[in-house]
Amino acid sequence: ERSMVQEGLTAQMLKGVRAVTHTDAEWLRRRIGETVADRQRAIEQAFGRAMKRPWVRAALNSPLQLIALGVNYSQRDRILRTERTDLPTFLLSHLKRVAETDLERNWFAWYAIAGHFNHDRSDAVPPYLRECHHRESRRATTTMSYANGNLFDTLRSAGPGTWTHYTLCDAVDWMPAPVQKELLDEIVRTSKDGARVLYRTVEDGSLVERHGMDRHLRLDVEASRIASELDRTRQYRRVNFYTVTH
Repeated sequence: ERSMVQEGLTAQMLKGVRAVTHTDAEWLRRRIGETVADRQRAIEQAFGRAMKRPWVRAALNSPLQLIALGVNYSQRDRILRTERTDLPTFLLSHLKRVAETDLERNWFAWYAIAGHFNHDRSDAVPPYLRECHHRESRRATTTMSYANGNLFDTLRSAGPGTWTHYTLCDAVDWMPAPVQKELLDEIVRTSKDGARVLYRTVEDGSLVERHGMDRHLRLDVEASRIASELDRTRQYRRVNFYTVTH
């Protein structure tokens, strides 16, 4: 009856964007059969025009907007420094990169533009929400638990060989260098041999190599290449898979 994901700060922000740009599911459906160039022209017309309004630009540059997007101040400063532009222009270029993807099945784009997934296709939702996987999960013997607290407290309290899988988003990119190194050390210490680490990064360089951890975290080059190409969000430079060796 009530969708939790429609009531958060990000959802409210996206709802406001759709109202200002007059975009919705039908607008997105019209983009599916177009060339990338035509899609980008449509984005420029809808979003570029809206972003020229002073109050829209002020809203996009506000701290509240950064929180809604999950962008911290270090990330913002780096964007402004490396891209040599402002946030509204950066966001517009990001939308144009998303336009290069398979828009019919890109659930990231559908949630942002339409406020829901493309229900015309069963494969246009994240794998963990697909009906076939839900049926499998009900029969699975896997147990799951959640820890609501500091990541490092959880890692430090675990013994060697505790986990086999780790997923890291780009929050690691914004950690101070000593904290990055501690995180990698704790992953190696708490992992079983052959554990897998998925790390999404906004960097072209290698965090693992920079901290001298490539002996313990071996990059799977082909899997990383495919994952990077298939990234639907276009938020990351790289999506890297590592195998842990002790």
